[in-house]
Amino acid sequence: RRQRQMCKETASDLFEKGYRICFENAGSDHPVTLEFEYSLANCFLEIRQLKSAYKLFKDLFERYNRILGEKHPNTIIVKKRMELLKTVLK
Repeated sequence: RRQRQMCKETASDLFEKGYRICFENAGSDHPVTLEFEYSLANCFLEIRQLKSAYKLFKDLFERYNRILGEKHPNTIIVKKRMELLKTVLK
């Protein structure tokens, strides 16, 4: 179990590095940047870093809603995860 946790933490480090590189080179709204941020948020969720996951899902929701619209599947999924985490963090 400890090894699995370490593997997930390493994955989150890699997604965070990828996100920063994409953000710096392509901007926050680039599709690849959004995918890295989504993957990082899910990693944080998996390793129970719930506040960090919530912050990223909230940020993603705002951008997905603006870029893709409120009815897009990605927007809906991120909104549901954000709302779930909001209730858990109360």
